[in-house]
Amino acid sequence: MNLGVPTERAVGEQRVALVPPVAESLVDDGHDVSVAAGAGEGAGWADEDYEAVGCTVLDDREAVFDRADVLFQVQALGAAPDTETDPTGTDRSSSGCSDRTISPTSNYRRWPTGT
Repeated sequence: MNLGVPTERAVGEQRVALVPPVAESLVDDGHDVSVAAGAGEGAGWADEDYEAVGCTVLDDREAVFDRADVLFQVQALGAAPDTETDPTGTDRSSSGCSDRTISPTSNYRRWPTGT
């Protein structure tokens, strides 16, 4: 499964939803983990920390959306009202990764219906 960690967009949010030690366990379990460049900076994690445990660091947030089956975010999509919910501009309301966002701070789990 392709797991993704985009950068957070909520004002003042410094946390990252997936830290390298946990990402390493997911990689060891056979998952592909993609992280947007700079996603961990606010929490003290460098891109090299993610690469060292087997994650792929992608150039930007949009690339993570394109690749991921499941997203890990601190703030659920739409938490920053002045930004686009889905930066790819694609309607993912029925089958895309924005319907599979896991937000650990709000226990927000919205899985696709009818699948």
